[in-house]
Amino acid sequence: MVIEDEAIIALDLSYKLIDKGFTVYQTDDYYKALEYIPDKKPDIIIIDLKLKHGYNGMDIYNKYKDDDYKFIFISGQDHTKELDELIETGKVQFIDKPFTFEDLFKKINSILDN
Repeated sequence: MVIEDEAIIALDLSYKLIDKGFTVYQTDDYYKALEYIPDKKPDIIIIDLKLKHGYNGMDIYNKYKDDDYKFIFISGQDHTKELDELIETGKVQFIDKPFTFEDLFKKINSILDN
């Protein structure tokens, strides 16, 4: 699942994932994401740290952190101490924007292999 509010990044990322054989659900909307996650049960959630209308990816992570979903955060902005701690413990992955799809696919494959 891709949760990203920058349309160009969301579409490019979705198409590249589809090209690699993944089924992709994509939204830029916080509330649709809350609906899609339990309905679609994605293997991995690739999510922007900052979403539109003042929401952020950590809000979504905190709602589903106990449900065993795997998160990869992407952002071009500084992240919070809370996210830093999650990265250090290995509970989530993080990639700075701009990123290469090669680096993203390495993280995806690492998660799927574990």
